[in-house]
Amino acid sequence: MSHCLSSTLRCPDENCTAEDVREKITITLAQRVIPRGDVKMKKPILTALALCALLLTVASLATPATAQEEGTTQPTTHEVTVTGTEFTPSDLSINKGDTVYFHWSDTNMAHNVAQSSSADSNEYDGQGWRSGEASTTVDFNVTFDNVGTFFYICEPHAAAGMKGSIKVFDPDAVTSAESTPGFTFLPVIATALAAGIVASRAPIAPIKIDNEG
Repeated sequence: MSHCLSSTLRCPDENCTAEDVREKITITLAQRVIPRGDVKMKKPILTALALCALLLTVASLATPATAQEEGTTQPTTHEVTVTGTEFTPSDLSINKGDTVYFHWSDTNMAHNVAQSSSADSNEYDGQGWRSGEASTTVDFNVTFDNVGTFFYICEPHAAAGMKGSIKVFDPDAVTSAESTPGFTFLPVIATALAAGIVASRAPIAPIKIDNEG
Protein backbone atom coordinates (compact mmCIF):
# COMPACT_ATOMS: atom_id res chain seq x y z
CA MET A 1 0.00 0.00 0.00
CA SER A 2 2.80 2.42 0.94
CA HIS A 3 4.62 1.60 -2.33
CA CYS A 4 1.47 2.31 -4.34
CA LEU A 5 0.93 5.62 -2.59
CA SER A 6 4.57 6.70 -2.94
CA SER A 7 4.59 5.96 -6.66
CA THR A 8 1.24 7.68 -7.18
CA LEU A 9 1.95 10.75 -5.08
CA ARG A 10 5.19 11.90 -6.74
CA CYS A 11 5.19 15.65 -7.24
CA PRO A 12 5.58 16.72 -10.88
CA ASP A 13 8.14 19.39 -9.98
CA GLU A 14 10.08 20.89 -7.09
CA ASN A 15 7.40 23.58 -6.58
CA CYS A 16 4.90 21.00 -5.35
CA THR A 17 3.05 22.26 -2.22
CA ALA A 18 1.49 20.49 0.74
CA GLU A 19 -1.94 21.32 -0.66
CA ASP A 20 -1.01 19.56 -3.90
CA VAL A 21 -0.06 16.47 -1.94
CA ARG A 22 -3.29 16.51 0.11
CA GLU A 23 -5.36 16.82 -3.03
CA LYS A 24 -3.45 13.98 -4.64
CA ILE A 25 -4.05 11.81 -1.55
CA THR A 26 -7.79 12.53 -1.70
CA ILE A 27 -7.95 11.55 -5.35
CA THR A 28 -5.82 8.46 -4.79
CA LEU A 29 -8.04 7.26 -1.94
CA ALA A 30 -11.10 7.88 -4.08
CA GLN A 31 -9.66 5.53 -6.72
CA ARG A 32 -9.92 2.66 -4.28
CA VAL A 33 -13.71 2.96 -4.05
CA ILE A 34 -14.81 4.87 -7.17
CA PRO A 35 -14.60 3.56 -10.76
CA ARG A 36 -11.90 5.35 -12.70
CA GLY A 37 -12.76 7.98 -15.21
CA ASP A 38 -14.53 11.32 -14.92
CA VAL A 39 -16.11 11.53 -11.47
CA LYS A 40 -18.22 14.50 -10.44
CA MET A 41 -17.35 14.68 -6.77
CA LYS A 42 -15.80 17.56 -4.91
CA LYS A 43 -13.19 17.15 -2.21
CA PRO A 44 -15.56 18.27 0.63
CA ILE A 45 -17.81 15.29 -0.13
CA LEU A 46 -14.90 12.86 0.02
CA THR A 47 -13.74 14.45 3.26
CA ALA A 48 -17.20 14.20 4.83
CA LEU A 49 -17.58 10.55 3.82
CA ALA A 50 -14.15 9.69 5.15
CA LEU A 51 -14.96 11.44 8.43
CA CYS A 52 -18.23 9.55 8.75
CA ALA A 53 -16.47 6.24 8.21
CA LEU A 54 -13.92 7.10 10.88
CA LEU A 55 -16.54 8.20 13.41
CA LEU A 56 -18.66 5.10 12.82
CA THR A 57 -15.62 2.92 13.45
CA VAL A 58 -14.80 4.73 16.68
CA ALA A 59 -18.45 4.62 17.79
CA SER A 60 -18.63 0.86 17.25
CA LEU A 61 -15.65 0.40 19.57
CA ALA A 62 -16.74 2.88 22.22
CA THR A 63 -18.07 1.70 25.56
CA PRO A 64 -19.83 3.84 28.13
CA ALA A 65 -17.60 4.94 31.00
CA THR A 66 -20.37 5.81 33.45
CA ALA A 67 -22.92 3.10 32.84
CA GLN A 68 -23.52 0.67 35.67
CA GLU A 69 -24.62 -2.91 35.34
CA GLU A 70 -28.14 -3.40 36.61
CA GLY A 71 -28.40 -4.85 40.08
CA THR A 72 -24.75 -4.35 41.06
CA THR A 73 -25.30 -1.57 43.63
CA GLN A 74 -25.33 -2.81 47.23
CA PRO A 75 -27.72 -1.22 49.77
CA THR A 76 -26.17 1.16 52.28
CA THR A 77 -27.23 2.31 55.74
CA HIS A 78 -27.03 6.05 56.47
CA GLU A 79 -27.06 7.37 60.04
CA VAL A 80 -28.90 10.46 61.26
CA THR A 81 -28.40 11.69 64.82
CA VAL A 82 -29.50 14.71 66.82
CA THR A 83 -27.51 17.78 67.85
CA GLY A 84 -29.59 20.13 70.00
CA THR A 85 -32.65 20.82 67.87
CA GLU A 86 -31.11 19.77 64.58
CA PHE A 87 -30.86 16.50 62.69
CA THR A 88 -27.28 15.66 61.72
CA PRO A 89 -27.12 15.46 58.77
CA SER A 90 -30.50 16.94 58.01
CA ASP A 91 -30.43 16.38 54.24
CA LEU A 92 -29.41 13.14 52.56
CA SER A 93 -29.05 11.83 49.00
CA ILE A 94 -29.30 8.05 48.91
CA ASN A 95 -29.93 5.19 46.51
CA LYS A 96 -33.11 3.20 46.15
CA GLY A 97 -32.98 0.30 48.60
CA ASP A 98 -30.82 2.16 51.13
CA THR A 99 -31.77 2.45 54.80
CA VAL A 100 -31.70 5.55 56.99
CA TYR A 101 -31.02 4.84 60.65
CA PHE A 102 -32.29 7.53 63.03
CA HIS A 103 -30.81 7.15 66.49
CA TRP A 104 -29.96 9.16 69.56
CA SER A 105 -29.49 8.29 73.20
CA ASP A 106 -30.05 10.16 76.46
CA THR A 107 -30.53 13.55 74.84
CA ASN A 108 -31.48 16.56 76.95
CA MET A 109 -34.73 16.93 75.02
CA ALA A 110 -37.18 14.38 73.71
CA HIS A 111 -37.34 14.04 69.92
CA ASN A 112 -39.02 11.90 67.34
CA VAL A 113 -38.94 11.65 63.54
CA ALA A 114 -42.00 11.68 61.32
CA GLN A 115 -42.60 12.02 57.61
CA SER A 116 -44.12 15.32 56.50
CA SER A 117 -45.77 16.34 53.25
CA SER A 118 -43.42 19.17 52.28
CA ALA A 119 -40.43 21.24 53.34
CA ASP A 120 -42.78 23.86 54.81
CA SER A 121 -44.95 21.48 56.79
CA ASN A 122 -44.61 21.29 60.57
CA GLU A 123 -46.89 18.28 60.98
CA TYR A 124 -46.81 14.53 60.47
CA ASP A 125 -48.57 13.72 57.20
CA GLY A 126 -50.59 10.95 58.87
CA GLN A 127 -49.64 8.28 56.33
CA GLY A 128 -45.87 7.98 56.19
CA TRP A 129 -43.30 6.62 58.60
CA ARG A 130 -43.03 7.77 62.21
CA SER A 131 -40.79 6.69 65.08
CA GLY A 132 -43.51 7.14 67.67
CA GLU A 133 -43.82 9.61 70.49
CA ALA A 134 -40.89 11.89 71.24
CA SER A 135 -38.22 10.29 73.39
CA THR A 136 -34.70 10.95 74.61
CA THR A 137 -33.60 7.60 73.18
CA VAL A 138 -34.63 6.51 69.69
CA ASP A 139 -33.55 3.71 67.35
CA PHE A 140 -35.57 3.84 64.16
CA ASN A 141 -34.88 2.51 60.65
CA VAL A 142 -36.54 3.43 57.37
CA THR A 143 -35.76 1.60 54.11
CA PHE A 144 -36.55 3.55 50.93
CA ASP A 145 -37.77 1.40 48.05
CA ASN A 146 -39.17 4.25 45.95
CA VAL A 147 -37.39 7.13 44.27
CA GLY A 148 -38.32 10.70 45.08
CA THR A 149 -37.86 13.35 47.76
CA PHE A 150 -39.11 12.65 51.27
CA PHE A 151 -39.43 15.25 54.02
CA TYR A 152 -39.34 14.65 57.75
CA ILE A 153 -39.62 16.58 61.01
CA CYS A 154 -39.25 16.31 64.75
CA GLU A 155 -42.85 16.96 65.80
CA PRO A 156 -42.12 18.84 69.05
CA HIS A 157 -39.50 21.07 67.39
CA ALA A 158 -40.62 21.38 63.76
CA ALA A 159 -41.61 25.02 64.24
CA ALA A 160 -38.05 25.68 65.44
CA GLY A 161 -36.70 24.33 62.15
CA MET A 162 -35.90 20.74 63.16
CA LYS A 163 -36.53 19.25 59.74
CA GLY A 164 -34.79 17.38 56.96
CA SER A 165 -35.14 15.81 53.53
CA ILE A 166 -34.08 12.58 51.87
CA LYS A 167 -33.61 12.38 48.10
CA VAL A 168 -33.76 8.83 46.75
CA PHE A 169 -32.27 7.95 43.36
CA ASP A 170 -32.29 4.75 41.31
CA PRO A 171 -28.63 3.80 40.68
CA ASP A 172 -29.57 1.27 38.02
CA ALA A 173 -31.50 3.75 35.88
CA VAL A 174 -29.19 4.82 33.06
CA THR A 175 -30.03 6.75 29.91
CA SER A 176 -29.92 5.05 26.52
CA ALA A 177 -26.88 7.18 25.65
CA GLU A 178 -25.00 5.74 28.63
CA SER A 179 -26.13 2.14 28.23
CA THR A 180 -25.66 1.86 24.45
CA PRO A 181 -22.09 2.05 23.10
CA GLY A 182 -21.47 4.76 20.56
CA PHE A 183 -24.75 6.65 20.98
CA THR A 184 -22.92 9.74 22.18
CA PHE A 185 -21.26 9.95 18.76
CA LEU A 186 -24.56 10.20 16.85
CA PRO A 187 -24.78 14.04 16.92
CA VAL A 188 -21.26 14.29 15.49
CA ILE A 189 -21.99 11.70 12.81
CA ALA A 190 -25.24 13.44 11.88
CA THR A 191 -23.38 16.74 11.53
CA ALA A 192 -20.80 15.16 9.25
CA LEU A 193 -23.51 13.57 7.10
CA ALA A 194 -25.29 16.92 6.85
CA ALA A 195 -22.04 18.52 5.72
CA GLY A 196 -21.75 15.91 2.99
CA ILE A 197 -25.31 16.56 1.81
CA VAL A 198 -24.78 20.32 1.71
CA ALA A 199 -21.56 19.88 -0.22
CA SER A 200 -23.27 17.59 -2.71
CA ARG A 201 -25.82 20.33 -3.51
CA ALA A 202 -23.12 22.90 -4.27
CA PRO A 203 -21.97 23.57 -7.86
CA ILE A 204 -19.42 20.94 -8.73
CA ALA A 205 -16.74 20.54 -11.31
CA PRO A 206 -15.61 17.18 -12.67
CA ILE A 207 -12.35 15.80 -11.35
CA LYS A 208 -10.29 13.94 -13.84
CA ILE A 209 -8.77 10.79 -12.34
CA ASP A 210 -6.08 9.51 -14.64
CA ASN A 211 -5.86 5.81 -15.39
CA GLU A 212 -2.11 5.57 -14.85
CA GLY A 213 -0.81 3.50 -11.94
